[in-house]
Amino acid sequence: MDQGVIDNMFKYESNQAEKAPDKNSKTPLPKSIDNLTLDRILTAVQTFDDSFNADQLAKAAGISHSTARRYLEYLITSNKVEVSMHYGQVGRPERKYKRTKR
Repeated sequence: MDQGVIDNMFKYESNQAEKAPDKNSKTPLPKSIDNLTLDRILTAVQTFDDSFNADQLAKAAGISHSTARRYLEYLITSNKVEVSMHYGQVGRPERKYKRTKR
């Protein structure tokens, strides 16, 4: 076995982990994403009619702020939510999330 074969094996595994899963597919989730927590977060996202931030999602889902942020970043890559930045007068901008229209 040469290095090219090994590189292709790891590239294949990496690409498989990055693909967004379909509810009915057996595609594996990325290492830091748990299916039960993802379902809980997706249910909480459905409760918002308009945009929301990570703190609001964390409270709605009963999870920590850092977990909410991690899962929201995953949902952005899988096109289930979109993000926009809201700039105030002072301080850092706030990330606001919204369900995608699907």
